[in-house]
Amino acid sequence: MFHLNAGLGIERSTGDLVGIWGVIGELPVAKGVRLVAEVNGEKPRREDQRNSALLGVIWQPWSSKNVSFDAGVRWGFTSPVPDWQLTLGMTFGFSVGSSPKSEAAR
Repeated sequence: MFHLNAGLGIERSTGDLVGIWGVIGELPVAKGVRLVAEVNGEKPRREDQRNSALLGVIWQPWSSKNVSFDAGVRWGFTSPVPDWQLTLGMTFGFSVGSSPKSEAAR
């Protein structure tokens, strides 16, 4: 599965507009385990381009629960980005309402 991301943000320190992009790929390797790879970047208005790549894993130990854990190593390949970073996380999924399709099925 592939994801494409694009957007705009605000640089906290300067208030300048920032362009953001990313390409993410996921590969299921076992039940509840996916390898992930990402290349992304951002371009603050008056600063150099910031690009990096990430290789990681997502683990969803309970298929009946919307909880997953992730870990990754990020490599910065432009000068304003740190050379190496480690990331760990936990994600909770939830729905905020029912869809019209599920309402019609009742």
